[in-house]
Amino acid sequence: MYARRDFAASFFLLLPVLGGGAAKADNAITTPQVVETTPTLQQFHVSPELPRIEVRFDQPMTPGSWSWCGGGDHFPEIIDKSFFRDEYTCVLPVKLKPQTTYILGINCPSARNFRGANGLPATAMPLAFVTGSGAANIAARSDNYRAWESLTSQFTTIYSYYDRTGTDWKKVFNDAKPAILESPTVEDFVLRAAMVLSLADDPHLALKMPDGNRVGTNRRHGFYNANQQVIEREFAPLTKHNNLVWSGKRGPVGYLAVHGWNNANHLMDPIQDVMKDMSGTTLALIVDVRGNGGGDEDEASRLARWFIDHDAMYAKHRFRSSTAPDGWEPLRERWIAANPPEKRYRGKVFLLQGSVCLSSNEAFIEMMKQSPRVTSIGATTGGSSANPRSYDLPNGAKIVIPRWQSFSTDGVLLEGRGIPPDLPIDGDFGNSDPVLEKALQLAAEEMANLKPMNSN
Repeated sequence: MYARRDFAASFFLLLPVLGGGAAKADNAITTPQVVETTPTLQQFHVSPELPRIEVRFDQPMTPGSWSWCGGGDHFPEIIDKSFFRDEYTCVLPVKLKPQTTYILGINCPSARNFRGANGLPATAMPLAFVTGSGAANIAARSDNYRAWESLTSQFTTIYSYYDRTGTDWKKVFNDAKPAILESPTVEDFVLRAAMVLSLADDPHLALKMPDGNRVGTNRRHGFYNANQQVIEREFAPLTKHNNLVWSGKRGPVGYLAVHGWNNANHLMDPIQDVMKDMSGTTLALIVDVRGNGGGDEDEASRLARWFIDHDAMYAKHRFRSSTAPDGWEPLRERWIAANPPEKRYRGKVFLLQGSVCLSSNEAFIEMMKQSPRVTSIGATTGGSSANPRSYDLPNGAKIVIPRWQSFSTDGVLLEGRGIPPDLPIDGDFGNSDPVLEKALQLAAEEMANLKPMNSN
């Protein structure tokens, strides 16, 4: 299957949610992974005479089944049907053009027909490369030069995780510079620069086209460790207040899902009414933020205040400084203020989390850790906090650069590590929801423990 759509400007942004990671079922059947491609990811000066694209997996695959995803000017021209050269390697015959940026996906959210012989879809992966033989016109090359010099200067002086991956950025920038300067358009400049910056593997590091389209750079693959059908069945009827806030009940157990911390159009407003109702009618509450990638930390704190009994420090951060001897401003503390007693939830709380959780949602999870009544269940979060800012480039593009490093209260850097749950739970999410099932089990045990206290 060739899944065609023009997602060049959004492709890198989609990377965190494309794949299912390396999740294992109980019988240890593993998700297929890409181990080699031709051309390689981020390869510059690929010969336009290359007749085929190849991808090799780590295990035997289902023959005659594939999903090459993409479309538009940045998708290669296919000249013949794809085929498997052997049980591990799939070949796509193509005709490439010189001096062109190509972007395609090996599986994608809407098409996952690259499947192992075991039936599991392969973890989706991007493949982006640039062909050689050609040069930008003089005007474009001049714009590219000024934009590249500005980008690399700001990245070097402002980016808060400059040293995190151990990348020799000076060498990387020098090696990539010829291909960057030859970009024929601003769009190509942005896509090629995104390929270079993807070595930072940072969900918050991004570029923007002149029209505002965001092009992310990271290659992390978050796995949504939930099953929506199970959630709706267990808490029927599930009330969907809007696309971000859902709630429901199962007897004395409440359920509140928040899929993002964004109060545009008052999307967060229903939470306060839900919490007032839950405080009066439930003895345990499941708070589900597994699909929440972040947003506004202040909005997250409005919910977290219901669960803590006193003001508490939940995180620390620091900014880069060009004048400080060590290059950093002093650490600053972040605190959360408790609600007044009449607006606090007193029951047991089960917080559901996973690797999709990032940024301000991780701050929310850190806030929730300050309550002894909260137990977190699921998987380690994605590990990314940024406080990013957008900076103009001379060619009309922009770069979005993370400016701070965030730490836990005991000084552990969040970036690239994430927040582990109190109870790690994995399993098969195709037909069940092991994380929710564990929360319901613990809630039932909590109810059983309360019965003798409430009996006459």
